[in-house]
Amino acid sequence: MPSAVSPLSTMFSSLTAILLSFIPLAIGLLLLYFVIKKAIKDALDEYNHPKL
Repeated sequence: MPSAVSPLSTMFSSLTAILLSFIPLAIGLLLLYFVIKKAIKDALDEYNHPKL
């Protein structure tokens, strides 16, 4: 019964490809989030306690 298995495996492989393409994007977004959060925190600290 190859005809019944084929669409399922095709769907699975495309799903895997989509997931694999989303993983680097998710990692990049997380890194960006942490960088921005740190930048905002540093800016707020600098604003609250200005160095002379």
